[in-house]
Amino acid sequence: MDTLAGKATTEEQKVKFHKEGRCYECERQGHMARDCPSKKPKVRSAELTDLSKQCIIDDLANQPPWSVKDMIARTAKFSEEERTAFIQGLQDDDEETTDDPGFLEA
Repeated sequence: MDTLAGKATTEEQKVKFHKEGRCYECERQGHMARDCPSKKPKVRSAELTDLSKQCIIDDLANQPPWSVKDMIARTAKFSEEERTAFIQGLQDDDEETTDDPGFLEA
């Protein structure tokens, strides 16, 4: 067979598997790759435990401040959901700051 380890990796293999009604992941018929019982589940960052979140916060608290260049590089890698949450957080923080009459005093 001309497939690599049961997974369709080239366009040619995908076309062949599609014509034969086979899963791109395991080569078996009867389901699509997104429903493949052999496919390993992906871990999403939104599924972090409270302990994992606290470890990340602790690690960040112990790092030196980021430069603007570092922050731009990091935010460029955000998913759409992370980007939306980040922008909302900035807006919320800005509203809290402007509600404080002494925010300009430093």
